[in-house]
Amino acid sequence: MKKIELYKSFLNSKRPIQKSILSRIENTLRNDFIYNTNAIEGNSLTRQETEVILEYGVTVKGKPLKDHLEVKGQEYAINFLNNIIKENEVLSPRLIKEFHSLILGPVDPEIAGQFKKFKNKIVGSTFETSDPIFVEEDLEKILKDYFSSTENAIEKIAKFHANFEKIHPFSDGNGRTGRLIMNFELMKAGYPICIIKNEDRLEYSNSLNEAQANNNYNEIIKFVEENLEKTFEFYFEHISNNWQEEFEVFCKGGNI
Repeated sequence: MKKIELYKSFLNSKRPIQKSILSRIENTLRNDFIYNTNAIEGNSLTRQETEVILEYGVTVKGKPLKDHLEVKGQEYAINFLNNIIKENEVLSPRLIKEFHSLILGPVDPEIAGQFKKFKNKIVGSTFETSDPIFVEEDLEKILKDYFSSTENAIEKIAKFHANFEKIHPFSDGNGRTGRLIMNFELMKAGYPICIIKNEDRLEYSNSLNEAQANNNYNEIIKFVEENLEKTFEFYFEHISNNWQEEFEVFCKGGNI
């Protein structure tokens, strides 16, 4: 078995996790995700400033209002995601637009939840994004391919993420929406949240471009797996005093 699947089984063996501990873990991961997904797109707020806004609802002196509103939009979208995961809602163009509406609503309500009306481009790319008139058709196609795929969950979710970003269906907010969708599907499949760090954005961008320009998805799949492993390890560090040793015993014991 892959390391990522061993981690998943090991974490499941530790459930139920004490509620107070689980709450702290998930709150920290939520804040990390919101900070990093916004920072990748140029938000100037620090990790600490993002946390202050989320925890206390205050504004940070000297920082643009837009940056604060982007934090709130992500918070609304994450809360929505957590609610619909419980209902096992199926991914669809309507749901994708709803995620976008929550993310962009506080910042730019005129385009929130609306597919692009004009051509756009991914900075640094060598390929064309979808023409506005073909956005819905292209989304339906990648959704059909995704649902009919027999690949494992991480492989097909990573591929869908790359294909979604290649379509670039919105005039703004495609990256933030795409990363939220990716996590919606990962979490429905029993994985924790995948946090792509701001400092890894070049590797992230390059792995997406390799998939989009050359149909080589190996790098983006590996990138998603590695970042999921980091989240699993964050859980382990907070629920065990010596998780590496416990994990080794778990694997040797055939509990997989």
